[in-house]
Amino acid sequence: MAGLDHDFLLLSTQDCSYTDYMKWINNPRAIQIPDDVVGYIKDSLNWITCHNPGKRMIKHKGLNWYGPTIIKEDGAIVAHKILGAWATLFSNGPSTLRLTGSYVRIEGEETGSYSVIKIDRDEIVERLTTLADYTNQVAESRDRLFVLHLGI
Repeated sequence: MAGLDHDFLLLSTQDCSYTDYMKWINNPRAIQIPDDVVGYIKDSLNWITCHNPGKRMIKHKGLNWYGPTIIKEDGAIVAHKILGAWATLFSNGPSTLRLTGSYVRIEGEETGSYSVIKIDRDEIVERLTTLADYTNQVAESRDRLFVLHLGI
């Protein structure tokens, strides 16, 4: 998978400040989920309670698409279930998943078209499963751990 990615890291509140997110940009430890895949599952990600460290940790629903997001204990249980469910769903597909992406309507044409996302099933399932595991660890940590999301 190549292109625009969303990075996710499991971090400790003892070692990292929520607002010190800039130092984690392009970290090789990050789990990367392609922007097209995040867009595909976006509706369900909007059910997750998150916090914006760039805006005094204001609480909101869903990921900050172009910036940082913190997933703490209050959103981790839902995140764990959603990410695990997507991993399970995708694991039942063919080895190359073809997902219908955004609807595109070209002005002047009577019909529109859909973009198609092609991804390796095993790779995306592994990444989503690991991310679901991260959120489970956060849920059990009593806010000693958090997931940092860095948008595209």
